[in-house]
Amino acid sequence: DENTQEVKSIGIIGFKRRAELLQKLLKKFNLAFPIDFRIIG
Repeated sequence: DENTQEVKSIGIIGFKRRAELLQKLLKKFNLAFPIDFRIIG
């Protein structure tokens, strides 16, 4: 179903953005860690 695929891709993009923001925040506190999106999905 096309609509379901679209929602999934939007959700994944949103998740990546949140993860990137989280990683930037952690770097500010010197707690940066690598996030490998290939492992996540």
